[in-house]
Amino acid sequence: MTETRVAPPAGPPPAVSPRGQAAALALSHWPFLVLFGVAAAIRLVFWLELKPGLMFADSWIYLNDTRPLTYLMYRPAGYVFVLLALGSERSLELVTALQHLAGLATGALVYLLCLKQGVSRWLALIPAALFLLNAFTVVLEQYLLTEAFFALLLLLGIGLAAVYPSRLLPLAFSGLCLALSGLLRGAGMFAVPFWLVWLAVHNRHNLKVLVAPLLALVLPIAGYVGIRNASTDYGTLSIIRGEGWFLYGRAMSFADCSQVELDEELEPLCPADKPEQIPEWYVWAGESPARTFYEDDDPSHNDEVRRVALDIIRQQPLDFAVAVAKDLSRAFRPGGGGHDDASVVLAYEGEPYPFDVAWPAAANIVDKFDMEYRIPKVSRDSFPALYWRFARLPNLLLGVSVLLVLVAALRPSWRGHPRAQVAFLLGASGVGMLFFAVASHTYTVRYVVPVVPLIAAAGVLAFSVLVDRPGKSRT
Repeated sequence: MTETRVAPPAGPPPAVSPRGQAAALALSHWPFLVLFGVAAAIRLVFWLELKPGLMFADSWIYLNDTRPLTYLMYRPAGYVFVLLALGSERSLELVTALQHLAGLATGALVYLLCLKQGVSRWLALIPAALFLLNAFTVVLEQYLLTEAFFALLLLLGIGLAAVYPSRLLPLAFSGLCLALSGLLRGAGMFAVPFWLVWLAVHNRHNLKVLVAPLLALVLPIAGYVGIRNASTDYGTLSIIRGEGWFLYGRAMSFADCSQVELDEELEPLCPADKPEQIPEWYVWAGESPARTFYEDDDPSHNDEVRRVALDIIRQQPLDFAVAVAKDLSRAFRPGGGGHDDASVVLAYEGEPYPFDVAWPAAANIVDKFDMEYRIPKVSRDSFPALYWRFARLPNLLLGVSVLLVLVAALRPSWRGHPRAQVAFLLGASGVGMLFFAVASHTYTVRYVVPVVPLIAAAGVLAFSVLVDRPGKSRT
């Protein structure tokens, strides 16, 4: 009689050590690790070659207002708080190093965001690479400017809402990140309407979920405005007191002052023989009609120049629309600008740089802090200079991303896809922020770089929906 052997029951799979888990994770994501390593190496070269940091006009203003702590009129003072906390006047290198780390973190988070939406690892590399390898991104991180920290907070705020639209704690942190981004750059507030609509739609049957993120958004901003107004004569509920000046610059860039009717006392702000200049000139140049008319920076002038700007826009709406559309299109077409943007350039050996310590305002600040600062300059055949010339943001890919998002909205089966809905949030937030920034002031590559992760990720998500086979499981 044949004996039947019964196999013993299978036990649990052998435990995998943490080291083995990390190795398996690294192996499965090796393309991103290679990208991340290259991006880190590039930043290290820029940081070493351009120490302690690059300075634009705004950089000197931020630095100057750390001691004594000053609430800025034309910008939120959040970055001033950051510089004060880091002791920036003693160690610019620390600030720029942390900004490079923030840039790397932003690239990693946009990759993770795409993976969380079920996109393949190779597709998720695209938005990460567009941000991490973009020369504009790298150079801006070496400047004493807000963009690196702003981009990180903006992506955290929108990304957490996209991934966890109904989870209390992530949404509260999302609201806090958006508030902090707005205190770094006022443009952060342009993302709030899209964020609110997203949360309202996803929680329309349980609106109590919105209380925590709204409080996390409102309380820091209210606290900032309250303390600032108690310390200054700004007397406004807005984050900045100079938004009227920026809108004035926008309006004057296209205004035909010979055809504009203004109150008699404001007519000198729009003379018939005004020069043809870019918006920034009308805001800052001493020869600007408003700067010539007003010889000080009294906060009340903000309301007056805003009135002029709104009158011009009301009387020339078509010219306003054309100017905004023309500038906005630069973000999405080849040669869209940036190479001649004064806030994102390199200083070259043997050539003058406008915001070096020879600039009177900079010289005063250097003396004030007893700094030993010299603008770092590179030769035109150095690695940073070559990278700066040949690795700039391919604007056309951002335009393709926007087009893919619009195509995904054409069919109900596409726009109902969960990934398409996240693409709409990311794309609308990024493009909407750019639109409002351009409509209220001007176009600059500094406005584009922080929204690259949002727009590029939106394009990748929309593309994945368009090629998704019917019946394929959705994440």
